[in-house]
Amino acid sequence: MKPVFLICYFLLCCAMAPAASGQSTELSGSIVDKTSQEPIPFANIAIKDIYKGTASNILGEFTLKVDSLPIVLVISHLSYEPLELEVNSSEPLRVEMTPGKLLMPELVIKGKGNDEFAYNLVNHAYNKILGKSNTDKYGKAFYRQISKNGDEYSELYEIFYDTRFTNNGVEDWAIQEGRYALKLSTADSFIYNKNFTLMVRLLTIIQPKTDDLIMPVSLDVRDQYYLSVGRILSVNNRNVAQIRFEKKENVTKPAMEGELLIDIDSHEVLKLTGTITDDNLNFITLKGKYSSWENYQVSCEIAFKEMDDDQLVLDYMRLGQTFDYFLNDEYVSKVETKSNLTYFEYYDPPQRKKLGGRMLRYGLRDSDILDNIGYNQWFWDENIILKRTPIESEVISSFEKERAFGSIYLNNKNQIELEDYKLDSDPFIVLVRRRLNEYHQPEVNKKLYLHRDKPFYVAGETMWYKVYSLQIANNIPDDKTETIFLELRDPKGEVVLSSNVASSLGRAAGSLYLPATLPPAKYTLVAGTKDMTSDFYYSESLEIFSNQTRNRQFTVAQQDTVNRFVYHPEGGRLVESLPNQLGFEASNPFGQPLEVRGRLVDGIGRMVGNLKSEYNGFGSIFVMPRQEVGFNTLIMSDIFEETAFPEIHEDGYSCMVNNLKPHTIDVTVNSTIKFEGKKFYLLVVADGVLYDRRIGIITRGLYRAEFPKAPLPNGVSQLLLLDEHGILHCRRLVYVQQSDATFIKYYLAKKDFKPRERIELVLEIKDQNGKAVANTDLSVSVLNYDRISRDPLARNIQNYINLGYLTGKKLEKPGELFEEYDRETSKMLDLVMLNQETAIPQFQLLDSIFAKPLEHKPNKPNENHQSNLVQVDLPAYAVQYLENYRPQTMGADRTAGHSSEIDETPQAFPSPNYGKSDDGPPDYRTTLYWTPQISTNRKGRVKISFFNSDDARNYQVIVEGLSQHGLPVFNTFTFGRNVGKR
Repeated sequence: MKPVFLICYFLLCCAMAPAASGQSTELSGSIVDKTSQEPIPFANIAIKDIYKGTASNILGEFTLKVDSLPIVLVISHLSYEPLELEVNSSEPLRVEMTPGKLLMPELVIKGKGNDEFAYNLVNHAYNKILGKSNTDKYGKAFYRQISKNGDEYSELYEIFYDTRFTNNGVEDWAIQEGRYALKLSTADSFIYNKNFTLMVRLLTIIQPKTDDLIMPVSLDVRDQYYLSVGRILSVNNRNVAQIRFEKKENVTKPAMEGELLIDIDSHEVLKLTGTITDDNLNFITLKGKYSSWENYQVSCEIAFKEMDDDQLVLDYMRLGQTFDYFLNDEYVSKVETKSNLTYFEYYDPPQRKKLGGRMLRYGLRDSDILDNIGYNQWFWDENIILKRTPIESEVISSFEKERAFGSIYLNNKNQIELEDYKLDSDPFIVLVRRRLNEYHQPEVNKKLYLHRDKPFYVAGETMWYKVYSLQIANNIPDDKTETIFLELRDPKGEVVLSSNVASSLGRAAGSLYLPATLPPAKYTLVAGTKDMTSDFYYSESLEIFSNQTRNRQFTVAQQDTVNRFVYHPEGGRLVESLPNQLGFEASNPFGQPLEVRGRLVDGIGRMVGNLKSEYNGFGSIFVMPRQEVGFNTLIMSDIFEETAFPEIHEDGYSCMVNNLKPHTIDVTVNSTIKFEGKKFYLLVVADGVLYDRRIGIITRGLYRAEFPKAPLPNGVSQLLLLDEHGILHCRRLVYVQQSDATFIKYYLAKKDFKPRERIELVLEIKDQNGKAVANTDLSVSVLNYDRISRDPLARNIQNYINLGYLTGKKLEKPGELFEEYDRETSKMLDLVMLNQETAIPQFQLLDSIFAKPLEHKPNKPNENHQSNLVQVDLPAYAVQYLENYRPQTMGADRTAGHSSEIDETPQAFPSPNYGKSDDGPPDYRTTLYWTPQISTNRKGRVKISFFNSDDARNYQVIVEGLSQHGLPVFNTFTFGRNVGKR
């Protein structure tokens, strides 16, 4: 048995690494205290006027590469006076720093007094972090983690991170490069860490959203801590107070104790140092039936530093943990872990980046993530940031004795090479990024989503709606104020109703009266802005029925006269004698999917393979195309139009993708002899952002690569293969299912309600780890479930944001693909991706990178199209609805026809307030409640209240929305007297 220590932990320590070009000079030295001559760890050494440099290690040592000499170094530390040093040679430096000036001598505190000055300062600091000044900042950092079991070193992790942080701590991160070594041991009691890096998400400056531990910077500081002022210093023109904090006797939960350094004038926390000594930390567990610990302690040090613009940035974090490990109640050894993360660059992106580490992933090991990234030996051998201290050399030596670096670097996959340091400067990649930026215009390429109060309507009713306007790259609400048009188009494509609504902060809400004179038909509801191209409009089918129609039929558009069967070669085209996965789809004249069986045969009747649709009319077959051999498609059921086999090209590439692995996308590239030995580029692009890129060369007709999924956003990405001239040869869509999920619960005092009785409902939203999702913007509808209901598997904000264009074109129930995160669902999703036209506008890159950038010309929103119109029978649910239909009496006084006015103050949803009186006309509402704008509180909760109708006994609640971080929220649930029997 090898018990595994499950812990969340991550560490930051700021340093800045120089960018070297051409011939460079290496400087080295040490930083010491001028008075005590003790080494100063984590002093910042930067080239003057440049945000790149380095930091001293735990022994005060540093190494720095510079382009040329002489230079001026700026050396700073929170507790010392900054200094500038002119360097003219590469001789080792010894730098002495002077401690900050003491403005007030250390106070002698007798007993545990109430220091009002300290409490006020901490309260101001708490409000400062929560305030608007707590903006996002970005930096790249190096992390190192070392663990010991007794006297034996057990593990080493080294990771380069891209991070987003605030004055509270790290908010998001993405691994750029990483490696690790685990010491093999025959001892059954050897302990290894799991997910140690996630601790940084819990140990922030202010009280985290958990009851498992207590931090001093919180609203409850007076009840939980004794505070006292130690010293007041003047450091780098700041007056800094040293605040000591000690938990009170009544505090029984694990609590940190230590000291804070707070700027007296700005109320900014400059440093937090503390420890938690408690054997009952619930967020840390020890796996193993017979394992236990004593004397568990977590230590934490978080420090910030000031940049030239007076802004604070995260300087470093150091976290450690120690405990005595017991097996079967017998002491085994002391287990110790220390970690650092060193910043080597700060940067300011043009817009907020989603790095992918926002959601805590407790189930993954750090080593599992690193396995998916791969190991680049050259990168580690040459990296200046990895200069070892004597203590680190001892660790390295310990692993080398056991050949750990040769055998235990488990992520050593030669096919994967992350070449950030080379590829980012490649002229072709630079040009790709520039062209993508030209293509990616926020005012043009955005996402719109529309939430309606119910799935279909009867002419004479009012449609209530909310429009979400999102930035296409990260799903964050668009902050532009603009006018959104809404159009109802009949089956011919002609606009029969239109309306404009003003949006603010990415939100717009309104209503559209559907005149009683509207013929029953399947209409199209379209939303967009004047700057968007029609390819990016929101579009969905909207069924409108009529209670006056006696023959129970309505009008739909017929796309074809017979069934269709279409092939989709993987990557976009077939190439002579190269293997290819050939996708296909079958549909009826109305564009609805058909399940089919058939055969693919060659020109002389020999069977190539069986054809069988697997999902939604989609299927695939592997082929080896040959120009001299014709191919025929034989469908064994129904009548189809003549199927054209795709053209077979003489030369080119084929690209086959395996997207069924949990952590990587495996790509196999084949080519004809013409491209043997020639360089090509593999790019991964999502929503106009380049996420990954490789340079490949075909050897013996073959190239393989693995792309880690971890850095990619949730949703559709496109894999592109371009030759060195920038010509696009293959394009393949892939779906990446990240674990960004939300869960909605509801609470009711009871489930059975009388007519016109008040119904109160509490909604609670949590993430996959059980944490409250606060400040989530929601729209909510409650339907009379006895008469109308919405299919939970239909389009919703979650699957629309993730699948976008595809949900409205070829998927009737996209929710089916997101019910379970299993292999079968992944297979169906990949089948959908395979069978998409490579020219889908929303997923286009340029056909040639070196061609003129695409010009965005907005389409006229009233552009007509031709369709064949036919009368079809009403669906069963519509017949049932109309048989029991009772006109709604509230809110029905509207004027029919077109509208071009901007609805800046949309009418309120007509909701009755019966109170003590139940007088009034009959109430037969199908939509019992609608609100386009409510938000969860800090506990992730929100309360809604409404009155029941006269005939509703069972209820369906539809909740849609977006968290403040762009995480989509959706759920439907039912309650009532007879829900289970319906």
